[in-house]
Amino acid sequence: MALSRFISLAARGEPVEVFGDGAQSREMTYVSDVVDATVAALEAKVEGAGRVYNVGGGARTTVGELVELVGEVMGERVEIRYTPTVPGDVRSTWADLGRAARELGCRPRVSLEEGVEAQVRWVLAEGTPHKVPSIA
Repeated sequence: MALSRFISLAARGEPVEVFGDGAQSREMTYVSDVVDATVAALEAKVEGAGRVYNVGGGARTTVGELVELVGEVMGERVEIRYTPTVPGDVRSTWADLGRAARELGCRPRVSLEEGVEAQVRWVLAEGTPHKVPSIA
């Protein structure tokens, strides 16, 4: 969600709005890794129904670094506009991939850099960057 917003704003030459100081960390996950994990869970021969698996990209980055990476991939400097922290925003998120790795043999295959590059290519191939809704 945030990554799509960052890319769309950057592609239009608009500043990217970041809530807080940009030092909050997130674990980004590329869609093909989610699909792979879902298929692995459907095909798994594990005991017990309704098992829960965390799926993630395997590496965390700060929101500020993510915006900078978008700029690097696009070949331009992206202006960041910092705004007040949103109440209830979590400072750091990540997934514990242990169970998915042990029971499903599932590990992320797409690096953060590869995923950002693929998503930038997809957004730019669409011809017009997505309309970004305003946040009130």
